[in-house]
Amino acid sequence: MDELRGSVTAFDPGEGTAPAGLEAGSGGEVAVLRLSAGADRTWAASTAMAVARDWASAGRPVFLADLCLREPLLPAHAGVGAGEGLSDVFLYGASLRRVSTAPEGERFLVAGPGTPVADPSAVLAHERWGEVLEGFRQAGASLVVVLPAADAAVAAWTVGADRVVDLLGPGEAAREGALGLAPLSLSGAAAASAAEAEAPVETETLGESPADPEPVPAPADAEPSPIDAPTAFEESAVT
Repeated sequence: MDELRGSVTAFDPGEGTAPAGLEAGSGGEVAVLRLSAGADRTWAASTAMAVARDWASAGRPVFLADLCLREPLLPAHAGVGAGEGLSDVFLYGASLRRVSTAPEGERFLVAGPGTPVADPSAVLAHERWGEVLEGFRQAGASLVVVLPAADAAVAAWTVGADRVVDLLGPGEAAREGALGLAPLSLSGAAAASAAEAEAPVETETLGESPADPEPVPAPADAEPSPIDAPTAFEESAVT
């Protein structure tokens, strides 16, 4: 891992540890990985997996959420199917446990975006995220979220996150206050010529999404999740 100019660190997911500055904490943390449109998607998926893997190796429950709703990031890399996912939890009453899976050989859980939606903000800014995040914190479980950097709802996620990381492509710079990561192939010269950080995005509060579809109540026999019970994630974590 090499420090580059422009607040960007070259990171190799194959190193087996999280990047410096993104080490595992005491649990109950939220890390937001903002995916740039110019980032290498295979590298970005491997980086998200590497962070979740490193945090889980510390013995704490970790949940990796792919919220790239228009173009899923993890299914091809984490063994996540293209079926039900996070959109189904928030909009259609699915259980979080039902849409989660543990990739082969891993000690963390992961969930994909789920059923395609016309308006990603209906999921990203859903009012029930507050309950979910509180449930994870109470269970001591950490949440690693991958979001498209250009999505309008990313600002609200950034405000509530404990760690913010920008997954970048050539010639891109991290926004102020974020840890910038790029593949090792990004040279110092490229980083030096990175554009000025993007102008601050007007913040909004999670849950202020217009016309969110009414969620369908989960079946009575559905297994609990952090949405249903604060400590349920701890029970479902891979051991």
